[in-house]
Amino acid sequence: MEYDFFLSAEGQYEASFSLEQEAFTQWFNQELGTDKNKIIDLLNIITQIRKKDLQHHQIQGQFHLMTLNRDEVTLQDQGLPVDAKLYAKPTHSADQDDLPDYTENDGELEQNDDQNRLSEEALICGCGLDDFEYALNAWLKFISE
Repeated sequence: MEYDFFLSAEGQYEASFSLEQEAFTQWFNQELGTDKNKIIDLLNIITQIRKKDLQHHQIQGQFHLMTLNRDEVTLQDQGLPVDAKLYAKPTHSADQDDLPDYTENDGELEQNDDQNRLSEEALICGCGLDDFEYALNAWLKFISE
């Protein structure tokens, strides 16, 4: 799990995770922020999972559902369903004579249609429980300095 913590130009604490774990960037910056109690609560949940007091735990965030279990932590995007269209195709209208008619059955447009769908991998990301715990502890230390 690759990440970086830094202070923004505005003096805000910010986290940035690798592209494969981009959702963790949003989770750390928006869901956790500098709320030490939330971070400590998450660390306590991890401890309960390790002690087998809990099998798994879910946390509904603003945009993601976080699921923690003994092996991993996953974030599932709750904003769009799997295979949701990213962009609606415009249709030809009399007011827009200079725009192409996207309702034609054009091979290139059909190919682009497949590229405009979100895959399950784009909506769900995860990491190992150990990596997540390490990142949480590092974030807590960073915002406490």
